[in-house]
Amino acid sequence: MMENHKEWSFAKLLTEYMAEWVFFGKECRFKTLPWSLQIEVRRITSVLNAFTGGSYDPTTAEGKQEIIDAFEQGFNRQDELCTDDQLEELKVLLPQVDDLYSEFDDERPIVSDFYRYLFTAYQASYDYVTVFDDLVDSQYTDAFFVIDAFKRKKINTHINQKVKIIFKCFKILLGDMFNKKFTTSELIKNYGYPDVDYEKLVEFNKKWCRFHGINFRDFRKSKKYAERPGYSTLGFAE
Repeated sequence: MMENHKEWSFAKLLTEYMAEWVFFGKECRFKTLPWSLQIEVRRITSVLNAFTGGSYDPTTAEGKQEIIDAFEQGFNRQDELCTDDQLEELKVLLPQVDDLYSEFDDERPIVSDFYRYLFTAYQASYDYVTVFDDLVDSQYTDAFFVIDAFKRKKINTHINQKVKIIFKCFKILLGDMFNKKFTTSELIKNYGYPDVDYEKLVEFNKKWCRFHGINFRDFRKSKKYAERPGYSTLGFAE
């Protein structure tokens, strides 16, 4: 379940989008979601509209796809070419692909294309770091704890450093949009952000779990319902 944010940055928005893969990453309709997840999806959509000035709507199949395209295809910047300044800054952050930049001498890359490649890397990083987050307590073994400790201490740290670079690249490509921030009160007033107490969402989920015979602790840890301890440790949303 979503954190009780008081302020939204672009990084928080993108991280929350990734956490709601049960809706955005699967073939399911908005009206089939539990009430609490509908609220979370509406909140993400509200913040997206604030950042982009759009009017996205998650309740239809077409609207859902438009939201996915916005997050994953570069926020409708398919008509913008990277500037010389942007390319120079990206070279500093991504020197490993220096030979790639020579291909841009004759034809500049499209902003959305560059963003899409970076998003793919971010998505893969996110999925790897949170890969064990849907395991419930009954599935933990001694071998799991050994593997998870190595993963968190050795591999996740390296990935987190690379993700910070990716977000710096996002900032270069998205400019002013990346730098925006919105308070929850501002979003409620101007962008249709659902004004629902965090405690009400928790209470609904507890009742939902009792009705379906699900352990609430397992429910909170499940990747399917997006209260993932993993993503809060990434530094992605800082």
